[in-house]
Amino acid sequence: MNHIEILDKPVKEYADAREALANELATLQGEIEAVKRGYMQKLKRLFVRMADKKSELAGVIEANKELFGKPKTQIMHGIKIGYRKKTGETVILSQEQTIVLIRKKFGEKQAKLMIQTKESVIKDSLKSLTASDLKAIGVEIKADVDELVISATDGEIDKIIAAMEGELDKELADTSASLSDRDGGAA
Repeated sequence: MNHIEILDKPVKEYADAREALANELATLQGEIEAVKRGYMQKLKRLFVRMADKKSELAGVIEANKELFGKPKTQIMHGIKIGYRKKTGETVILSQEQTIVLIRKKFGEKQAKLMIQTKESVIKDSLKSLTASDLKAIGVEIKADVDELVISATDGEIDKIIAAMEGELDKELADTSASLSDRDGGAA
């Protein structure tokens, strides 16, 4: 039996299973899009209404600023309203000049806390070096071995499958946690 005959059946079975999953995912995606389209008009109307009401509320708050002396905010109907200090933006006009002035005003010891100095090796520049040169400068190549590859040539489905795996993992964890909570911690 040659290598093609050995591999053909399991590869075909994998490809068929993957295609079945891809077809079901496409059906699901189509149904999700149809549901979204069904709700989109209503959601847009509700969003516009909410934005209008928020704008009206902002006008009422601004017209009654005196109501927000102390405390500056209030929570009503689950909505926090009022005023808060806006964090100012730090603007450095000249990095070089500010660094010089920090060192002059605070000294080198304190300046080290305010000035970042970073040196690092540019890994891409090392790719052209030989193995002996890399070894001489203390660099070694890790995981430079063959690894198993099973990937389809149409990567779009793989993205959906990876996302689905993440959702399934989360769903299993949530189910396990809820069973644990229900059973008093014995899952």
